[in-house]
Amino acid sequence: MGFKITRDYVKDEGEKGCVGLESVRQRGINAFFLTEKEQEQAEYHGGKIKVRLRDEDNNIHFHAVVDDEDFSCELLLRWGGTYSGATDLDLYKEDWDRLTNNREHPYVSKDGKWVYYMG
Repeated sequence: MGFKITRDYVKDEGEKGCVGLESVRQRGINAFFLTEKEQEQAEYHGGKIKVRLRDEDNNIHFHAVVDDEDFSCELLLRWGGTYSGATDLDLYKEDWDRLTNNREHPYVSKDGKWVYYMG
C-alpha cells in the first residue's frame, strides 16, 4: 500500500522531477522501525485514490495516487514533508465521497474538488 507521484509542481524547469516515482520498501534506519508487513505495505500496488500534497501557504507540491486512505497517505505525507516541505494532504472529493458514502466534509477546497485529509 504505497503511492505514485502523478504531477510535480515543485521541480525547476528543465528538471525531470518526481513524476512516476513510486514508494518502495524502506531502507536504513527507517526500515528498523517497520515490521515485514509494513515493509510490504510501503510498496505501491496500483492504487487509484487521488490525493495532493500542499504546504501551509496552500502551494500545491504534488498530485499522487495511493493504495489506501490511511497507511499510504501517511507514507506520502512523510515523504513530501521531507522532500519538499509539504505539510497537508488532501483527498480528491469524488474519492472522499466514494470512501465515506457521501459523508459531508467540513473542509472543502474553494474549487470543490478536494477535501482536507491530514496534516
